[in-house]
Amino acid sequence: MRNLARPTRLSDPGGDFVDEEELRSILATPDQQMAFYEFNCLFQGRLPAGTYGEVIYFFPMMMNYLLEERDGWDTLFINVMVWLNEYAEELRNDGRWEATLERLNAQTEAKINAPFRLRRYTDKHHDSRFWPNGIDWFWALDDAIDTCQSIYEETCPVLAGTEALLLKRFEAITSYDAAAWFVYLTKQCPHLPCLKQLGAEGDRMARAEALIVEETLRNPLHLRFWDRELATYY
Repeated sequence: MRNLARPTRLSDPGGDFVDEEELRSILATPDQQMAFYEFNCLFQGRLPAGTYGEVIYFFPMMMNYLLEERDGWDTLFINVMVWLNEYAEELRNDGRWEATLERLNAQTEAKINAPFRLRRYTDKHHDSRFWPNGIDWFWALDDAIDTCQSIYEETCPVLAGTEALLLKRFEAITSYDAAAWFVYLTKQCPHLPCLKQLGAEGDRMARAEALIVEETLRNPLHLRFWDRELATYY
């Protein structure tokens, strides 16, 4: 892997930046101060601020920012998936591709193996015409949904690794966390072929739903979430 010098110009290959001062301001930002705005411009999907050779210097620090899930990481993630798809060959030739896949897949694996957590959202000051009693509901902390959807929708080569992780994770569903992730991912990402395959095999979905019912009977707060969530998709 070659050592790269910091670029002195960005050529805007897609012609997306109408103000050259914007490009100069990106380069004027010290490495340690770069954040969402700079990285999102540099790796802006099919319209990055520079060519592969110009922006690759920033790639390692962008990946650290992304995988540390710092401010704006979810929006950045979508653009980076597109950029990876565009420059997969260059990354392979540069010796960066495999390590990049390993890091992204490790992040996805951590998400789908995490406990299925719920967040409560309460707001008593919403428009009373629509919510006369205010809002009080639960939703899942679904970074894994964003990850899987973003990878699939951009048909990025990263998808192959993600599907392998999903197949491994849900081959046997023996816990509430696994069951909850499987049902929730299946409803939120019905276009993922591997989830369709898993859902059609044997009684996997029925077993997952039985584990969810068992847990919700112990915890009525979970029932409030699943009653609304499943009603949306059935």
